[in-house]
Amino acid sequence: MIFSIFCALTAGTAKVLSRSVNSKLSGKTGLLKSTFFNFISGLLFSIILIISFHKLQLAGSRHFELWMLLGGVISVSVVFLLSYSLKAVSSVNMTVLLFIGQMSTGLILDFAVNNSFVLKTFIGIIVIGIGLIIQKFI
Repeated sequence: MIFSIFCALTAGTAKVLSRSVNSKLSGKTGLLKSTFFNFISGLLFSIILIISFHKLQLAGSRHFELWMLLGGVISVSVVFLLSYSLKAVSSVNMTVLLFIGQMSTGLILDFAVNNSFVLKTFIGIIVIGIGLIIQKFI
């Protein structure tokens, strides 16, 4: 459990740092080129990891369906949109907006897939959103 929490915190930190680097790169090379470089470097890093951990079994490596590419398509869209929008939104506000988006999507998916709705989570999302509005406009 503690290791999972550590991994989540590390991933969150990496996401903020990655977002900042990608935004700076898009300012120097352009939005499409920076997104391309981001994913080429990610591909190379993934290849190194796969070679390093050669025992790694890739999910679906023997069976391929088109939907398996959806994660990459979504990731490219996320990098593109974040690199574009970070020029207009501060890093802290962007992090809060991402958090609200992630929590809202998780709430919707839990309801759609598991038919469960947690009112406390919904209220928490609303409170965080109100806090962002107060911080930004009041």
